[in-house]
Amino acid sequence: MSNGLHQRLLLVVISVGFSLIQSNKHLFEDKEFSSSFVSQLIQYCMLPYNFSNSNVILAILQTFERLILGFSLEQIDRTSILTLAIFFINYTISSAILFASLSLFIVCMYTGEDVNSTIGVRNYQDMTQLETDPMTHNIDLISQTRDKVSILLKKIRKNPFLDSQYIAQILVHVLLDLLPSNQSMTTIISEFLDKDQFNKPLIAWIMYKLFQMLIIRGQEKEVRIWALLCIDSFGRCASTKDAVWNLSCLFISTSNNSVICGLFPTLLARNNTNSSWITEVFLYSAESFYATLERDDRNQFKKSFEQLNVLHPIFSNLLYLDQ
Repeated sequence: MSNGLHQRLLLVVISVGFSLIQSNKHLFEDKEFSSSFVSQLIQYCMLPYNFSNSNVILAILQTFERLILGFSLEQIDRTSILTLAIFFINYTISSAILFASLSLFIVCMYTGEDVNSTIGVRNYQDMTQLETDPMTHNIDLISQTRDKVSILLKKIRKNPFLDSQYIAQILVHVLLDLLPSNQSMTTIISEFLDKDQFNKPLIAWIMYKLFQMLIIRGQEKEVRIWALLCIDSFGRCASTKDAVWNLSCLFISTSNNSVICGLFPTLLARNNTNSSWITEVFLYSAESFYATLERDDRNQFKKSFEQLNVLHPIFSNLLYLDQ
């Protein structure tokens, strides 16, 4: 049998199996068949000599996505499919399969076991409840979500720039939708400060978008407090230019001033450069950030820069803002 005919027969089998499981799920409730169907397709995808059959693998990934969105599978099968999606995210065969795997991975995240099929995927209202009522926090679910987010962040470290941009856009919404704000900010700030993260401008972009969306949601004060607490960590760099650039990214990300936010794209482009322009942007954004703080927070701001001034004397300009 030729390879082309073999692929066409496989696609027919996939289509029939999909139809039996989803389209006739009320008439055809054979869970053993569903599990066997999923298991066999996963085994096919993970065999290295089948990697060349990218059309079949794409069809399988898209079939799984539709079945999960239709809540047609048991949790154990969905967990196996999630493992398959992670496998192809980490082991990239082609851009098409990577994007299909990412789509499947995100669908798995948004239709977790805590989501009822009569309600649909998780949405902003679910996260609002998490923000307003700490007693509703599911610690295990939050931990699992952070683990999945770390998979995407790890991919940004290793992947080509264009694919990383695609993942970054996904990450902004995942952080907003599936984690409480304090967890989402902690996650992205930790990644920004990680010494193994070599795509820092892109992580800065995610931080900027995340903070701006939280501000739009009315969480400006919370964002400002987190930024205040992070000043010391962002400024403790071996070189002054890195410290200035890091803090500029932080302060601009927390700003609701359109003029200051307009400087952000140019700041990203000038990463790893030592220019007077970046210094001016830093001072301008720091003064603007300081102006939004209350008295006690202003004292904390100055204490942070008093400590950093030992490492980088340029910060002395921020110690006399009220004078």
